[in-house]
Amino acid sequence: MISKLKFEHVVWIVASKECKLQKLQMDLAKNVGLNLKDDKSEDDCSYKLCNFLMEKHCLLFLDDIWQSYELFMLGIEQVTAEHDKEQKRNVIVFTTLSELASMH
Repeated sequence: MISKLKFEHVVWIVASKECKLQKLQMDLAKNVGLNLKDDKSEDDCSYKLCNFLMEKHCLLFLDDIWQSYELFMLGIEQVTAEHDKEQKRNVIVFTTLSELASMH
């Protein structure tokens, strides 16, 4: 089953301790080929990312996350089981933070 999964976008973003949501949005957009340079608000960026990624297969690694972010603000819409039947996409998100780094 896993060998049948193919991702259109595999994105690795390093957030860092002082990272702002809009920087994550811009980094994600750049990595998937979406131009968000003219957008000013986080909500506008979220909406455009969500529309762009709506039917895409995406593997997203968020590295060195120091705070929580709402995934829908990164264009990852929460999908219910009923809605999932209509959608033809797979989105997998991994987040990491080294505990050793936070102890220093």
